[in-house]
This record gives sequence, C-alpha cells and structure tokens, in this order.
Amino acid sequence: MSPAEVPDPESRPWWCLAVAVVLVGVLAAVAGVVLLLFVRLVQHVTFGYWHGSFSGGVIHAEPVRRAIGMTVGGLVTGVGWWLFRRHVPTEEISVTHALRDPHGRLPLGPAVGDAVLQMVGVGAGASLGREGAARQAAAAIAGGVAARLRIGPADRHILIACGAGAGLAALYNVPISGML
Repeated sequence: MSPAEVPDPESRPWWCLAVAVVLVGVLAAVAGVVLLLFVRLVQHVTFGYWHGSFSGGVIHAEPVRRAIGMTVGGLVTGVGWWLFRRHVPTEEISVTHALRDPHGRLPLGPAVGDAVLQMVGVGAGASLGREGAARQAAAAIAGGVAARLRIGPADRHILIACGAGAGLAALYNVPISGML
C-alpha cells in the first residue's frame, strides 16, 4: 500500500477505536496480572516461602536469607538498570513522555524490560512501589495497539492514558475495573 493509499487516521470508523479500547483494556489487565504474579514469584524465591502472606514470609525467613536475597535482588536491579540506562534514554520509556510526544510513542520492549526490573526490586524488598511498572507496561501496550491499528495521535494519547490506568487497576487486583 503506497503512502497515498493509507487512510487518514482521523477518518477511521468509530468501531476501530472501540476495538482498540477493548483490546487495550484486556491486554492491560493481563499485563497487570502477569506482573503481579511475577513480583510474587520474586518474593517467594527471595524469602523462601511458598504459603501465606508476604510479611509472614519475610518474618519467618532466616536473617541470612533475607540479607542475601535482598542483596542479590538489589544487585540484579541496580546492574540491570545501569546496563539498561546505557542503551535506552530514560525519558523515552516514561508514560509522561509518551503523552507529551506528538506521536505518542512508548517503545514496548524497553518499557516492559524496565517494568520487569522494577518488579525484581520490589519483590526483593525495595520500597519502589509496584504500581509504576504496571502503569508503564500497560501504557506501552496501548501505544503498540494504537500504532498497529493506525489510530491517530489524539486518540493514541487517550489510549495510552487509559492503558496506564487499566494497568494500575489490574495490579491492585481489580482487573475487570481496569479493563472497563
């Protein structure tokens, strides 16, 4: 298809945006749930418990295990971010940057990679806050869906913002609310 044959994104039928909204809602919910399961896996591996609550697992973990687990988690996160930041500019993987960018770009791979590193840190006991990772990953997914469906910049920004909210909701165990 030549550039002259590509339809104007602003002239897409209403149902194209509706499909994008539903797709973003579902994928953001899935991303939030997957990240939540991943952070729980990191917690279980770090502190050596498989049943009960996180706080109970930490309290019952041997002091040496807590120290080693948190140190290894911190090293993985720190070295991972150091390597990551050498190759990917931090501002390019920000939801705020994507909303300010005229084209609404948020690269999926780097955004998800950064989110995974955040979750490793959180799972190992860092007080980073787990919500940023889900918000970032879901916003990147929303940007990817919008690009794939050739949604125009104005609607793409709305989808990215909605995706960020949906990812946040999914991480706090309300994936249906996030999807809606």
